[in-house]
Amino acid sequence: MLLLSLFFAVIFAIAVKGCVSSGDSGAAASDHDPRVFNLELKSDRRPPVLNERFIETYLQTFGYLRNESGHDTSEVENSKEKLVNALKSFQQFMGIPGTGEVDAQTSGLMMRKRCGNADIHPSSETLGLWKKNVLTWNITHFPKTVKESDLREQLHQAFAAWEIVISMDFVEVDRADKSDIVISFEDSENDWQRDPTHLTIARASGPISSRVWISADEHWGTNNELEQTGTDLFNVLVHEIGHVLGMRHSPDSGSMMHPLFERTMNQQRPIVTSDDVERLRNLYNVGSQDVEKQPENDATSLNETTSNNNCPKIIQSATNAPDGRWLVFKEDKVWQTLNHTVMTPPIEIFQVLPSAPTYVNASATVGDLMVLISDRQIFGYRQTKRNGQFEPAEGYPKELHSRVLFYPEAAFPLANGSIILLSDNVFATYDLENNAPTFLNDKNVYFPNLPENLISGIPQDAGSDNVYWMFTDTDIYEYDARIQQILNSESYTTFFTCDFVKTFNN
Repeated sequence: MLLLSLFFAVIFAIAVKGCVSSGDSGAAASDHDPRVFNLELKSDRRPPVLNERFIETYLQTFGYLRNESGHDTSEVENSKEKLVNALKSFQQFMGIPGTGEVDAQTSGLMMRKRCGNADIHPSSETLGLWKKNVLTWNITHFPKTVKESDLREQLHQAFAAWEIVISMDFVEVDRADKSDIVISFEDSENDWQRDPTHLTIARASGPISSRVWISADEHWGTNNELEQTGTDLFNVLVHEIGHVLGMRHSPDSGSMMHPLFERTMNQQRPIVTSDDVERLRNLYNVGSQDVEKQPENDATSLNETTSNNNCPKIIQSATNAPDGRWLVFKEDKVWQTLNHTVMTPPIEIFQVLPSAPTYVNASATVGDLMVLISDRQIFGYRQTKRNGQFEPAEGYPKELHSRVLFYPEAAFPLANGSIILLSDNVFATYDLENNAPTFLNDKNVYFPNLPENLISGIPQDAGSDNVYWMFTDTDIYEYDARIQQILNSESYTTFFTCDFVKTFNN
């Protein structure tokens, strides 16, 4: 025990030195700001003290260190090695150098509020999975700092984040004893939640008969209040629902399944990453056919257009310019059309839109502002009155707000100046001026009978949201939003006139 104490005396001396000098050197990465070491928990609990006992307890609690019955003198060296290896494992999981020493970065990460589920699991531990597609849920205890209506709205949005990944519906019921998922906001000393580190602010059990516990001691806020704090109730809800579905923690700090909830002010909010999507779909063996079909469709698209790339047959996005022309995108190319006539052969996007992305997965125009979305970046453009050319709009590009957890696959504008972003069956109403979503819900409830595989929408009358031209990859539809019905449809080969093509083919 003496040797172990000496070992900790050395590493804590390093930690203290690191904490004192880090503010002057500025060497720490922004994602692992050593100032977090001095953060106090925003709850009624006392902040934990970083000492030998705490570090060993932390590593045991979250799966990095197996619980030992005791340390005999003959086992001190072996115990020290296990502790160092556990510390290295923690550091590697958190994406920092695995030194085995408690430096400023390590201590800062170790003191952050987090999920109570383990990061590392025994190889023998098996995952449970749900055997049904409709899961019921109930809230037994509500937080004092959040209105019940606001909480329910955030829960619906959090469930929707996973509903678009796999075919799963979540339905609220009146009785906890009849629900698959029980959600409760309770104090930190309840019987189920006993975290000796006092850093856990939420945890969840996996399938089946899941329980989600969230700290009632936390000063939860919503909407604008979330920007003022290091933790986000919405992100916590999405994270714990991931556990309910059987997901484990991810070492990716940008993932919604990363275990640390508390983040520095400059650190990007987490999202449901493509790795999260793949892991969940692999758990339930879903989506493999869809994933395999996509390259096949791409290959077909290329074959179909090889003979004639000058006229749009298959597209990926479309929007209108203020002067009335349409911009139709595919891969890194854009067509310009006017009154159903293709004006030019396809050219590279940046030749029309300076500093534009090489790929557009969604686009829309509101007033004189045209926006292109590439992955999670929003590019804005305005058309000059002098010569009709496009210039980047002031303040763009912007990052899509973290509350939109999906990658937009389609977009169309509303008359009120917002745009609708869609992915599968989920949509977000997005306020471009404030760069934030104002509403998230089920597409089929609010926009029924839209064309399957929608990619874009252009109002037939500027500034109106009565009747749209709605685009899929191969066809264009007339959609009346007032009666929520498709009026007509035809393929691009008949909709667009491409007389100039003969010149290029001769």
